[in-house]
Amino acid sequence: MTDMAIISAGFKHAPFIERAFKLNTHLRDKNFGYPFKIWIDSYPEGFDVETMNPYLIKYYCIKEMIKEGYTKILWMDSSVRFWNSPDSISTILDTVGSFLIQNGEDNLNEFSNDNFIETLKLTREEAKQIKIILGTVFGININSNYGSKIWQLYKLIAENHPSVFDGDRFPHGFGDTSHEVKGHRNDQSVLSYICHMVGTTSTQETSIEGPWYYHNQYLSDNDTEYFPSDAVLISSDVIIGERHWDK
Repeated sequence: MTDMAIISAGFKHAPFIERAFKLNTHLRDKNFGYPFKIWIDSYPEGFDVETMNPYLIKYYCIKEMIKEGYTKILWMDSSVRFWNSPDSISTILDTVGSFLIQNGEDNLNEFSNDNFIETLKLTREEAKQIKIILGTVFGININSNYGSKIWQLYKLIAENHPSVFDGDRFPHGFGDTSHEVKGHRNDQSVLSYICHMVGTTSTQETSIEGPWYYHNQYLSDNDTEYFPSDAVLISSDVIIGERHWDK
């Protein structure tokens, strides 16, 4: 299938389920013309909610879509919204093979626990050279060179080293040796490592205008109380993310 498939999930806890319902409504009402699938309090084949880290669901969702025949897949956290049609993202997947957003100057050393570093045989100095790629929204085209390489390494790590997805998002209590560690970013740390290893680079960076600029633009254009915490400008498209504490 040549269409870009948009996917997401929300499960186990009420706020995540509610956001998934909101995203489902957003995509249905906007009718951008792309197929989408959102697992709402349900799970893709192979994912065990009782024994697996929740962040592993992204891997199993992508795996299921590939099994269904899709080759261009865009993951969106359930808090993400499009301002306009994501046509330009689909074009990026066609021409580049991956859609990746770099999170400013954050580096992997700051957001990886010791287990992650040791399992993937990195040093802290090496991790400092790797930029963080957002796991909030990213896309791959498995028929492309880079997209295929990203997927194959993602699959290898998810199935053989799932423990690297584990760890507290905040540094208190997990006993890492590096005082520079601000927290572990689970699938985001994994994706950042993968992109570095296969040699691909980000196609976007987080917006230099900052969240309030796009927040005000979105409110004036949409007459809504929707309150984003971050935004990324992609040609004529803007991806909007909700604050974590939004209901």
